[in-house]
Amino acid sequence: MLTENIKSIVENDIVLIYIENQPSFFARVEKIIADTKPGWWQVTFLFLKIPLETFTWIIDNEQIRGSDFTMGGTPIRIEKVVTPIQKSNEPEKLS
Repeated sequence: MLTENIKSIVENDIVLIYIENQPSFFARVEKIIADTKPGWWQVTFLFLKIPLETFTWIIDNEQIRGSDFTMGGTPIRIEKVVTPIQKSNEPEKLS
């Protein structure tokens, strides 16, 4: 996957985590800091599942933009969730 033109995730983004090419759970990006290794990032996620958990993954520039990678041989992908945009600026009427 070529990810040069895809924007990186940022703090407070909601992402969908794919495990073994299947959507598995949502997470919120809590914190992103540069790793000691250039081009790599320490990304802390709040996994939105029960029980709530936080994990920090060290991922590179491509992975932070949605490229596939593996952890312990398991395929993983992080996909930014984009919310639907209302077609009009008028608030929806309640029935």
